[in-house]
Amino acid sequence: MSVVFPTARTGTTTAVVLGIARAVGETAPLLFTAFGADLMNTNPFKGPQESLPLFVYRNIRNPSLSTIARGFAGALVLMMIVLALFAVARFIGRDRSRRRKARSARPPRETAKEIVLT
Repeated sequence: MSVVFPTARTGTTTAVVLGIARAVGETAPLLFTAFGADLMNTNPFKGPQESLPLFVYRNIRNPSLSTIARGFAGALVLMMIVLALFAVARFIGRDRSRRRKARSARPPRETAKEIVLT
């Protein structure tokens, strides 16, 4: 297990990132499956909830400048969520085996006692 999990971690993390990117990128199905909810639901497990792409779409199409600004803020939040998830995935999936190999390949350090004896 000490070999399998570290080896599979990078591939699994990549698959998760690609899955999240695909889900976030599929805005058209989200626009149709969000049930057109206009309200903010504080309980995400009960009742309809407006999706972020639908929020952006509705607010940017509005003629009011304040709602357009809200729409662009929603788009910024969506991009920041994707960026944060990507950064976390890169941190989790980084290759730690290179550092271990580099440490084990270094020659052992000489101690002060060995230097004095030589």
